[in-house]
Amino acid sequence: MDKMRPETNCGAGPEQRSLRIWRGGSRWHRAVWLVTIALICLVISLFYLFSYQQMGEIYESETRVTIVELKKIFLKNTVDNLIVGLEATRQMEAERHQHVVDKRYESCLDGSLSCDEWIESLIEDIRPAGDGLQWSALIWREDGALLQDSLGVFEGGYQRCD
Repeated sequence: MDKMRPETNCGAGPEQRSLRIWRGGSRWHRAVWLVTIALICLVISLFYLFSYQQMGEIYESETRVTIVELKKIFLKNTVDNLIVGLEATRQMEAERHQHVVDKRYESCLDGSLSCDEWIESLIEDIRPAGDGLQWSALIWREDGALLQDSLGVFEGGYQRCD
């Protein structure tokens, strides 16, 4: 038993075995290992690159959907606010015009104004105020004389059709 046995790797640990494979192997083995490692790295890199692109596309599409939804909500709220504002303005104008009509009616019934004074006060109410034309009216006497033409339709005169 004095024979010398060739050195074997049976009792070596895993680190020593991997070093022996790397250092002691032929160049062909090293090339195979390098190509295998390079392919694994390439596959992992491609996987991450593909995943990153997919996440970017999902993020873009979801962002686009969110922006469209926000625009829809904003537009709906804007239209609702405009409708509410128009309704409030319409109601205020209707109440103001009703007040003017009621005032004219009362002044006509109580007889405190003569016919010419009543017509002049009516013309004053109909004339355009600083905020624009509020009424469109034609007022003329029985003899055909034009007293008020708020739209300027009959500036050149008109003929009665009897």
